[in-house]
Amino acid sequence: MQSDIEKAFEKYLNIVQEMINKWYEANHPTLDRYIITYTSGPKYWRVVKERDNDRSVHSFVRKADGAILKAGTTWKAPAPNGVRGNITAQDGGANCITWCGTKYLR
Repeated sequence: MQSDIEKAFEKYLNIVQEMINKWYEANHPTLDRYIITYTSGPKYWRVVKERDNDRSVHSFVRKADGAILKAGTTWKAPAPNGVRGNITAQDGGANCITWCGTKYLR
């Protein structure tokens, strides 16, 4: 049985994919779109954009509480400078991300 955080994470993945699809439809309708995948570690889910031989981290989500974190300088861990939003928010975290990653802190 899935926890509330796991259900919210599935919703978050769909939100990210939809953002990518809409951006490509509006700006580059003939190009192949990124596909969202993820890997699961002990503390975080790593959300990854993949297309052909191109892969990059979109964001990290902390499993304990659903916090959305900016990708760090490596694939291993998120940036240490703060939470951007939460996947359990009413909008599923959509207000703190774009098609290419998390928004910067203000």
